[in-house]
Amino acid sequence: MSNFSFLKTEDGMHNIIQHNVERFGSFLNLAESILRGASELSVAERELVFAYVSALNSCSYCFGTHKAVAQAFDIDEGLLDKLVEEDKPAAADEKLQPCLSLAKKATREAYRIERSDIDAIVDAGWSEETAHDVISIAAIASFSNILVDGHGVTGSPAHFQQVAEALGPGGSYLDAKGSGKG
Repeated sequence: MSNFSFLKTEDGMHNIIQHNVERFGSFLNLAESILRGASELSVAERELVFAYVSALNSCSYCFGTHKAVAQAFDIDEGLLDKLVEEDKPAAADEKLQPCLSLAKKATREAYRIERSDIDAIVDAGWSEETAHDVISIAAIASFSNILVDGHGVTGSPAHFQQVAEALGPGGSYLDAKGSGKG
């Protein structure tokens, strides 16, 4: 059951945003910038990191949504499930593993991030900016996780697919401002 009278349990993030578009417009701009702006990480990889952080935070809504979006960008459905089951992200591509390790550390114990965590990403062939992107994705995912879980919305498989269609190739987080998607 939703925690607010203006929401139903099967609602999602867009319903929270639509309740106060003025408040969350800046959030949508931030999401668009982090998840769709310039980055060495592909959109698929950023959505994978977002879903991974959401799984670490036990946020079933964001995990379901961003898993579906990542799949819309051709991320293998089983990869996220394997990553969630593992202590270390060994199922991921070798180059992406230090990014996922940093995302996990940022989610669980950000205060322990050290220069060596950034160096691991650089040593894997990314720029230092990619480490910044990973931390930014973990931060926005954690914010989103708290927002939807606190409001008591869980979505549904049909809802996750609808969001994946809206945010998949050609989609935008900014569409959520006016169309109720996202």
